[in-house]
Amino acid sequence: MRRNGLFMKTNTVDIEVDGTRYNSLSDFGLAIGNTDYIGSPVQDDSNLIFVPGNPRPLDTSDSVFGGTVFKYRKIDIEFGGMRNPAEWDSFISNIRNKFEGKEVKLYFLTDPEWYYVGKAKIEDFSRKRPIGEFGFVIPYADAYKHRERKIRVVTTAAGTNIVLDNSRQEVIPKITTTGSITITAGTNTITMSAGTWENTALILPSCRNTEWIIRGNATVTIEYTEGSL
Repeated sequence: MRRNGLFMKTNTVDIEVDGTRYNSLSDFGLAIGNTDYIGSPVQDDSNLIFVPGNPRPLDTSDSVFGGTVFKYRKIDIEFGGMRNPAEWDSFISNIRNKFEGKEVKLYFLTDPEWYYVGKAKIEDFSRKRPIGEFGFVIPYADAYKHRERKIRVVTTAAGTNIVLDNSRQEVIPKITTTGSITITAGTNTITMSAGTWENTALILPSCRNTEWIIRGNATVTIEYTEGSL
């Protein structure tokens, strides 16, 4: 067994499933017992070409995808808690019914603005008298952690300047406008009528702040999800 019988009440995680968000400690009496629960992102090496005589493989990821592709990362939480020994079997059954095989979002106490997403597995349940332990694992979580962004701008014909922050993953924002507008981003100027739009010319690049100028009499809402390693 990889569980060691030790757990702390100093670190917790919020788990969102089926639209409901739970706290591991306050809702289930569970604390995180390990410190290495977030695995490293796994790079996709299927685009490496090994050429005889060349000491380094050729990586076609940049030319094909515009950068390195990441496949997944593993989340491996060791949960521990104390309860009446007679309650543990029904408790772990309820935990499995609630989370096993379902897509969840994890918000860790140590990094609460960001969340990790993937399908959960419950592993290695064991108990000794009042102490129970088990693994809450996402074997193939999204390689990126995520943060939701929502910006609301009231603009006029004179124009409004905004700066959009972005992390590692490129993203195309969703733009909802109540009237006709133009958005200037660098050398691109895009015209939009009232409605909700996504335009590849307005992609937010990796690890860079992007300035837009929005002109038109409208209320504009910009939504996007940042992805960070």
